[in-house]
Amino acid sequence: SLAEVERELGESPQTSLLRGELLVRKGGPDVKQRLAELERGVEKMTPPEQAEFWARMGSHYYRLGPAGRGDAFRCFRQALAMRPGNAQ
Repeated sequence: SLAEVERELGESPQTSLLRGELLVRKGGPDVKQRLAELERGVEKMTPPEQAEFWARMGSHYYRLGPAGRGDAFRCFRQALAMRPGNAQ
């Protein structure tokens, strides 16, 4: 289970992203709020980890349909801002 993986590996960007994937698959009325909770602490990640985190979180939000599009695009913009040599 995810709890067992987290106990073995500790909190990491990968476990947060896996949790996000599971939240989206499970769905429910509070999925956007729960995804937003995963964004806490992202500043502790390295820049490459942050870029991947934001890109994948954007994908998670996008999969929620129209209700998640604004958050998806916000995350995609964050991911682009983290990449070296981005075209802003």
